[in-house]
Amino acid sequence: MLKIRYLIIALLCAVAQGAWATDYNVGNETDLRNAIVDGANIKLTADIELSDYLSIGDGGSSTPTVTIDLNGKTLSRSLEAADADGHVIWVRTGSTLTVTDGSGDNSGKLTGGYANNGGGICNYGTLYFQGGTITSCQTDYTGGAIRNNGTATISGGVITNCSAPYGGALYNTGTLTISGGTISNSSSTTGGGGGLVNIGTVEISGGTFSGNTAATNGGGIWNGNSGNVHGVLTISGGTISGNTATGQGGGIWNENEVTISGGSINSNTAGTNGGGVFSYSNINLSGNPTITNNSLSSSANNVYLNGTNLITCTGAFTDGAYIGISLGMYNRSFTLGYKTQSGSTAPGTYFHADNNGATLSLDGNEVSLDTQYTPVSNESGLRSAISNGANIKLTADINIGGAITVNNGQTVTINLDKKPTEKGVYIHNNKQKVIK
Repeated sequence: MLKIRYLIIALLCAVAQGAWATDYNVGNETDLRNAIVDGANIKLTADIELSDYLSIGDGGSSTPTVTIDLNGKTLSRSLEAADADGHVIWVRTGSTLTVTDGSGDNSGKLTGGYANNGGGICNYGTLYFQGGTITSCQTDYTGGAIRNNGTATISGGVITNCSAPYGGALYNTGTLTISGGTISNSSSTTGGGGGLVNIGTVEISGGTFSGNTAATNGGGIWNGNSGNVHGVLTISGGTISGNTATGQGGGIWNENEVTISGGSINSNTAGTNGGGVFSYSNINLSGNPTITNNSLSSSANNVYLNGTNLITCTGAFTDGAYIGISLGMYNRSFTLGYKTQSGSTAPGTYFHADNNGATLSLDGNEVSLDTQYTPVSNESGLRSAISNGANIKLTADINIGGAITVNNGQTVTINLDKKPTEKGVYIHNNKQKVIK
């Protein structure tokens, strides 16, 4: 009797998980739409070009659970201009869609969508993207590949060569979990977030963001606010590499809450500051993240903390953690809770200074980053020090005969303990610094 009860429970669970959903092999649009209505496990047997978006559910009484196995085939639209209904697939509230690709090589595709939001998939329900490729989708506003307003999980597959003004590949206002897959070579054409814009909740434990570009900030990921809605980003694994921002934050741009305990953020580039990570707020760090080899032009620039923002040590650092640091304001402590979490371990075990003229030290309970200045007392010494990209401390008044230019890509810090008697220091657009 006990075995029978277990069998009944197992069967009920299987039904609840959709194991008994009808299986369809589908090779045309009509059969595909009919199969979706009541929920089905669908395998494509041919490429299908859609005349309109596929609707999973109707947002009301129809809330099917559907699995589409792309099976190496292409599901496409051919739109030349943005359309409010230009998605390839729309997952309605209460409905569930799982996208897989039985080809085993992600050759199955969703492509050609051109919408206002969510060119590939617009999700208001529950979405599982496990395999296949979303490519060549775009919007005229948000989420070139996926706009997520519901719950979405990306555990495999490829999202590539998509674009939108904001969130070239992904735009999230709901709950998004990323444990695998690749988000690559996508672009935000007006604002931030070449790979992802987040103003919801995102957890990343795996997968790769690579080769994405932002017209402004956040080449890989833009994590910020919209009105009273605040982005929360948690990273415990995965790779963010080779992304580029014209402005700040080649890998990640943050103005709200970001927690990093693992993963690799490397080889990203920013036009201004934060080659790896740029943050307008405190960053929560622990575990073994590596944030290295990121740059501003040709200069090292990994984690850039704007103003007096801090790294909050939410746990102990562990073997393998290595984090480059740049500060908007040097000669200060930049951690909160370091000694509490990591004891008296030398700061250089886990951190390194991006500025060659700066040193790390344990100042009481926290880690401090201090610059070393080259003393300068005359014009020739000033010109020489600037040409070498030094940190400079003026020890005398200096009358300057002509403009001194700092080339783009150079970093120069001037401590005006003694001010020039003529016009002071003028900084032009964060790239060229001229003393006039």
